[in-house]
Amino acid sequence: MYFAMGEFDIEDISEQRVNNFVASVLWRIVSSNESSQERLKKIVEAISEFFEIGKCSLMIRENDEFLVIASVGLSRGVQESTRVKSGEGMAGMAIEEKKSIFMKKRAIKLHSS
Repeated sequence: MYFAMGEFDIEDISEQRVNNFVASVLWRIVSSNESSQERLKKIVEAISEFFEIGKCSLMIRENDEFLVIASVGLSRGVQESTRVKSGEGMAGMAIEEKKSIFMKKRAIKLHSS
């Protein structure tokens, strides 16, 4: 599993906290009796909440593209029409490089005149 996350400060979350999250929250969702689609949706919601991000999606490979199968913060139209190729955008770079990509939050300075 690879992550491509923008506007996120990874230093704020300890490895132990991530391990606890995966072991408890995600395992409970995956092992539930709900439908596959409902479990995928809950996984994305839990990841979005844990990392405090407004947009999150889970993708699967179909031929040479990756399709969004569950998301938070994306409209149904965007979710259904999104196709990512390896190397394309942040998600495509994570896939191509076979590693997670975290982009640090940007500090914005406001200048007064």
